[in-house]
Amino acid sequence: LSHAKGLDTLLSGWELCRDALPLKIAGDGPLADDVRAAMAKNPRIEWLGRKSMDEVFELIGNAAMLIFPSNCYETFGRVAAEAFARGTPVIASGHGAPADVVDDGRTGLLFKPGDGADLAAKVRQLAADQPLLARMRQEARLEYLHKYTGEQNFEMLAAIYQKALDMRMMR
Repeated sequence: LSHAKGLDTLLSGWELCRDALPLKIAGDGPLADDVRAAMAKNPRIEWLGRKSMDEVFELIGNAAMLIFPSNCYETFGRVAAEAFARGTPVIASGHGAPADVVDDGRTGLLFKPGDGADLAAKVRQLAADQPLLARMRQEARLEYLHKYTGEQNFEMLAAIYQKALDMRMMR
C-alpha cells in the first residue's frame, strides 16, 4: 500500500465509484492509514490485510475485475498475468508494463496514469456492460493460455535462443 503502487489513485477513483462495486484491498504498507480513512467514508471498501498467495489467487478469480493502478514503471505486469490466469480482466494504468500486458478493450481497460476520475470511468464502464465483461473474461483467459503458461514461455525462450544461434552462425 504505497504511492508507487497507485493506492492514492485507486482511493480517489473509488470515491467516484460509490455505487459501482465493492472494493477489496489486499496487502499492507505505509499508506495503511489512508485505507482505514477511506473505509470509514465508504462502506464498500474492505481492507483484507496481508493474504497468502493462494488466498490472493482466490480473490482474483472471484473478482469482477482487478485494478492495477501502479504509478511506477513496473518491470513486468505479473499481477495482470495472474489475473488472466483466472479469467479476470484488468483495469490498469496506461503506462509501462501494465499497458504492455493489458490489451485495451480486449483483456481489460487502460486509464490515464494517476487519474482517479479516469479510473472510475473505466470501472463504471466495465461494471455496467456485462456482455463486455463476459467477453473480457474469456479473452483474459485465452491471453494467459497463449502467452503465459510454462509451455508457452519455454517455446518463446527456445525460439529466442534459436534465433541467437542462427545469427551467430551467419557471422
